[in-house]
Amino acid sequence: MFKITNFQNKFFSLFLGMTLLGIILVGAGGSLNDAQAQENNADKYIFVFVREGCSACAREEAFLKNIKDKNIKITLLDIDKKDNYDNFSKIIEKNKLSKVTP
Repeated sequence: MFKITNFQNKFFSLFLGMTLLGIILVGAGGSLNDAQAQENNADKYIFVFVREGCSACAREEAFLKNIKDKNIKITLLDIDKKDNYDNFSKIIEKNKLSKVTP
């Protein structure tokens, strides 16, 4: 009935190849989105240096308790403890921040 020319055969092969490549790329894109979603769901950490009797620290603690994201781990570090104060000092020095203690 229909005679397929060499040009039509090459065009069809190219079209089929490009379609398959598109399907593969869409599948790979879906995998990348899955990886991004997993990364976004990964645990995140917030370390907060606090001190007993500090009103700003108390307000910060109250604010942080309202965070509903289950993937955020919040750790309060009392700077009245020597190890915590030493870590606080190292972070301040390393990042060239003002040393304002709570």
